[in-house]
Amino acid sequence: MIRAGDGNRTRTISLGTRLDAEGLETEPEPAATCCYALQDKVWAHDPDGVGWEYYTVLEHIETS
Repeated sequence: MIRAGDGNRTRTISLGTRLDAEGLETEPEPAATCCYALQDKVWAHDPDGVGWEYYTVLEHIETS
């Protein structure tokens, strides 16, 4: 996880670009709602097809 703030939202996007450049299959998921939080995510798949999730929590979402 990359914590929000100090330009870390851009950092998540940059990470996806770097992973693409290394030849990994990536799938960006900007502004995703998951696990009671709004997140920017990038999924990357390693050469064996295993999915890895990188994300920035943008804000926490209250539950009722």
